[in-house]
Amino acid sequence: MYAMESVSFGIYIPIRQMVGESSNLYLYYCGPESGGSAFVDSYALKHAANGDLQGRLTVSIKPQVGSEPSRYVWQLDENTGDALWVREILTELATVWRSELKEFLARCCRDAMSDPAKPFRAVFTSSAKPHETERTFPAT
Repeated sequence: MYAMESVSFGIYIPIRQMVGESSNLYLYYCGPESGGSAFVDSYALKHAANGDLQGRLTVSIKPQVGSEPSRYVWQLDENTGDALWVREILTELATVWRSELKEFLARCCRDAMSDPAKPFRAVFTSSAKPHETERTFPAT
């Protein structure tokens, strides 16, 4: 069993999309010591400047119950200003890319739990092209 049972991420969803770009979801893990606001990179600054949709997303582990395997579930912080719009876009992504989105969030959760002190940015891209994910670990 993991020492942590849930991980919180900062999330940005660009509302000004480039030509040919679909709904990218930029997910930031800041680590337990940062309070969620200390980790800023050029992408986060760009999203903030563009007025992109922002929210806090918590991914939790639901432990195995009987024959049901353990699984990862997500919960959006409803107290953020853009929560309604972020939820709508996440729901749309989950409708079209359900298994890919769940695997992406599970992988980010596992990575954050395995090295809680290391911040990172991960990108979930949906488009007409095959599903892609990108992860970068910025120098801090």
